[in-house]
Amino acid sequence: MNKNIIFVFSGTGNSLKVAKDIAAALGDCDIISMGRETRYYLIGGYETIGFVFPTYYRGEPIKVREFITRLNLQRNKNAYYYAVTTTGRYEGNTLRHIKKLLKRKGTTLHYAKALDMFSNYVIAYDMRDTVEEETKKSEIDFAPLLQAIKNREINQVRGIKPLVVGVNYFCRLTTIIFAGSPLSFFGRSCCRDCVAGLLRCGSWAH
Repeated sequence: MNKNIIFVFSGTGNSLKVAKDIAAALGDCDIISMGRETRYYLIGGYETIGFVFPTYYRGEPIKVREFITRLNLQRNKNAYYYAVTTTGRYEGNTLRHIKKLLKRKGTTLHYAKALDMFSNYVIAYDMRDTVEEETKKSEIDFAPLLQAIKNREINQVRGIKPLVVGVNYFCRLTTIIFAGSPLSFFGRSCCRDCVAGLLRCGSWAH
């Protein structure tokens, strides 16, 4: 078995790229989708266990919370745990939520960091013209984050006061989208590559 494992949820590919880059740097690393797997049997013996996912309206996607809640970590008490959330601007209480969730499971989150990337919430607004510039900045910011994980550094996780709780929750839900009329801008390749398994090619279903 590999020595490291990363659990990833990625709606548009940003978090998946980050997870792959971390895995490549660590070596001997498995990558498991939190979108496709509802339950995962985690064997013992891992040295590092990571969670990589986007921030959805100042919090973690519901699928991420449900996956971690079901995950049995008892066989990996001595592993180094870290979490990375990709965000368009604000991570809110995302990492604090994950820290509390792991604490309830008797596990310590050793390192947690938000990585600012270009915001791609395209259903609400057009992507900004500064995508290329922001992408370059993300690559620069990613370097010390990656080094911290490789060095197994420990940091403090802070949070903010929640805003509208009800709105926050519904904005973190994930649901199936049919990649046909009227959502014709989705292609079949998106259906094939969607790590969350949320795209369905074909006609719109009511």
